[in-house]
Amino acid sequence: MIIGGKMHPIQEIIAAYKSGKHAGIFSNCSANEYVLRAVMRRCKKFGLPALIEATANQVNQDGGYTGLTPADFYG
Repeated sequence: MIIGGKMHPIQEIIAAYKSGKHAGIFSNCSANEYVLRAVMRRCKKFGLPALIEATANQVNQDGGYTGLTPADFYG
């Protein structure tokens, strides 16, 4: 999707990869606050997108083992 004349970051990564450049996205699966903050600082420093995910055991409607619901994890 092109918004405001600019490609979405995921589309930019795909286009770069298809043109033969090394391209990817930093992906992290953690619900730990310190890990998440480190990931966000690093990606911000280098102007990179980050993919943050959590497993159903970490975050779910019942709070998972972290005590976080999806709304808590997102917000």
